[in-house]
Amino acid sequence: FSSRRRHTRFKCDWSSDVCSSDLLQAVNFRDFTLTWDFLPKDKTESENLNTIINMFKYHMHPSIDSAAARFLNYPSEFDIELYHKNEENSYLDFYSTCVITNMEVDYNGKGEFLTHSEGQPQAVSLTLSLQETEIMTKNRIKELFEAKYGKTLSGGLIK
Repeated sequence: FSSRRRHTRFKCDWSSDVCSSDLLQAVNFRDFTLTWDFLPKDKTESENLNTIINMFKYHMHPSIDSAAARFLNYPSEFDIELYHKNEENSYLDFYSTCVITNMEVDYNGKGEFLTHSEGQPQAVSLTLSLQETEIMTKNRIKELFEAKYGKTLSGGLIK
């Protein structure tokens, strides 16, 4: 048995009293994490890493609207692209515009806290939790895939 509601097809199995419309309650924004392990070899690399960490920390937070001081502005948005040899890597997942929802910095690196002679950590693990700012649909994934890679995506198969 099928019925049409709001241009969506739902199927019911009366023998088990389960409708597919009961299974899909909501479509959520996609969440994902990216982790990098850094091993800065000198003071310059440590300072560059500290700049990267502070940049993410700054851009993951909202700002206060200067006119009203009662409202928050949205945090910065990111368009993430993953590359291999100066080309976007089509073997890895791709993402829509996203925001950082959490950031973890681990200065223990490989399980032990070690520093260089001037105090900079020898190993740092940075993990960003991100969330896309749009609900992804099959249509949107197909559109993004074809725009990024110039290949046709049909029924989940690349042509």
